[in-house]
Amino acid sequence: MKRTLLSTLAVAASAAILAMAGPATAAGPYTLTVGGSSTGTPAFTGTTTSAGISFNTPLVAMSCTSATATGTLAPGTGVSGAAIASINATTWSGCIGPLGLPMTVSGSGSWKLNATGTATTGTSDNVAGNISGVTATVSQTGNPTACSFKVTGVVDGIFKEGTSQLQVTPPTAVGSLVISNVVGCYGLVANGDPADFNGTYNIASPGGAIRIS
Repeated sequence: MKRTLLSTLAVAASAAILAMAGPATAAGPYTLTVGGSSTGTPAFTGTTTSAGISFNTPLVAMSCTSATATGTLAPGTGVSGAAIASINATTWSGCIGPLGLPMTVSGSGSWKLNATGTATTGTSDNVAGNISGVTATVSQTGNPTACSFKVTGVVDGIFKEGTSQLQVTPPTAVGSLVISNVVGCYGLVANGDPADFNGTYNIASPGGAIRIS
């Protein structure tokens, strides 16, 4: 039987600030400013009205109606791009999985946003990067013993300066997100199954506009 499952992690949800490719590499050094300042640890929030994660092959989409993520930015000059922001909390709402099952997604730990792509002094760059340290538990709402599993790994993306959006895209390498700790799930998902994530998050900081150069 082919195992397929879709869930939402929405991570990647994320709300962060930039993303893409492998976790530790970067094309920096970069300058990150928030409202023109390169100091402090300003907060940010990311929201989306559509997010999904696909498991195994073929990829069958499962989605949440909304997702949010909150965290802090790490402004500075001459920074490497690693951990340029941290996502410290995530929430997901209206998540529906296969067979029409309602699902609950719970993130844990601090997810790191890493810049890896080219940035200029302009204000409309699309900066490549990734979100590493993604860890979330997905379970059937009201019946977690019937189906639950963990999703961990790295999510690719692009931070769009002009629109202050983080566009989360499937990883460049299949299996950058991996499923583990499977309990039940009706034979639809198994340990070691790969996962892809997608969604576009609107990013805002009370400190002002986020700029990377």
